[in-house]
Amino acid sequence: MNYVENWDEVKERYEQWWTGKLKNGPLLNIHAPAAKPPATRVQVNTPKDMKERWLDAQYRTASYCANLPFGAYLKDAFPSYWPNFGPGCSATYIGSEPSFAPDTVWFLPLPVETLEEIEPYLKFDPENYWWKLLCEHIQVALRASNGDFLVGHTDMGGAMDILAPLRGTQNLLFDLIEQPDMVKKIEAKIIDLWFIFYDEQYKLMRQAGQDGTSAWMGLWAQKTWYPLQCDFSAMISPEHFSEFVVPNLRRQCQWLTHSVYHWDGPGEIPHLDHLLAIKELNAIQWTPGAGNPNVDEEVWLPLYKCITESGKGLVLLGARSDRIEWLMSVLPAERLFISTSCGTEAEARELIRKVF
Repeated sequence: MNYVENWDEVKERYEQWWTGKLKNGPLLNIHAPAAKPPATRVQVNTPKDMKERWLDAQYRTASYCANLPFGAYLKDAFPSYWPNFGPGCSATYIGSEPSFAPDTVWFLPLPVETLEEIEPYLKFDPENYWWKLLCEHIQVALRASNGDFLVGHTDMGGAMDILAPLRGTQNLLFDLIEQPDMVKKIEAKIIDLWFIFYDEQYKLMRQAGQDGTSAWMGLWAQKTWYPLQCDFSAMISPEHFSEFVVPNLRRQCQWLTHSVYHWDGPGEIPHLDHLLAIKELNAIQWTPGAGNPNVDEEVWLPLYKCITESGKGLVLLGARSDRIEWLMSVLPAERLFISTSCGTEAEARELIRKVF
C-alpha cells in the first residue's frame, strides 16, 4: 500500500478492532490534503454525457487515480476505490432498470402487478448487463490499483432496500400486513442472491491478489466484511423490524467474517435493542440524518453508550477534529472507529500527536 506509511501496523489495528481488543484506540481515519502534492494533475477527459460518466469504467478509475496523490492517508486511513452505481444497486442485477441523476441513482419497479410475480426474477444471471458492468469496473480498477489503493465492494443494499424498488415502497408496506409470508420468502431469496453478488466480487479481488476487503464505509478486514443496512426500516415498527429484518441481518452477520450495521437517522432509533441483540453483529455506524446534530454532539451520547456497553464497536463518520479527544474521554476508545478531516497534513499529524 504505497500511500500508507505502515500498512502492516494499520492492518493489525483493524484486526484488533474487529475483535474488541484494539490496544491503542481509536481507529482514526484522517482525510487531509497532501503536504507535498505533485506539481501537476493528470488530466482526465470527462465524458459529456451524464450517464456515460456513471458507466465508463476507464473514466471513473482514471479520475480516482488522478486525485490519489493529492491526499494524505494518515494513522488508520488508506485509499480505497469502490464502484458506485447508487445505493442498493443489486436491484439492477435482478431486473430493475436504473435512472441516473448527476449525484444519485434511482431504481425502477419491475413490470409486475403482484408480489408473487417478482419471484421468477430472483435468480443469478451472470449475463445481466448491469452485473457485467459492475464486474468490468472492478476488474479495471484492480488492474489500475498497482498497490496504490484497495478496490471495495459496491453499495449492494439490504434485502428490504433491494425489494422496495422492485415492488414499490408503498406496495411493500402493504405487503407486510397483507402477505407477510410471501415477503419473507422473497426476502430470503434476495439474501441468497446477495451472498452470490458479494462472493463473486470477492473472488475477483482474491484472484487479483488484493490484500483484504473494503467498502464505502472505509474500514478494512483481511477476510469478508460489509456495511449491512435497512433504510426501509425507518418506516416500520420495531415489531416488524424484528419479524422481517432481523432474521436476514443475522444470516448476513453469520455468513460474513465481520459486519457493521449502517444505522441511518432518527427513524431507525426504535430498532436499537433488536440490533444489539444480534450477537454476531460487530459494530454499528450511526448517521444522524440531514438537519440533525453532527455525530460528535453530546445529544447522541446515550445511544453511543448503549452500543459500546453492549460490547459492540461504534463507527462515527465525519466527526470534527476538535471533538476527537472529547469522544475518547466519554467512550471506550478501543471500540471506536472515527473518520475526520483536517485542513492540512500538518494539522492532521498534530492531531495524531495529541490523541496518541
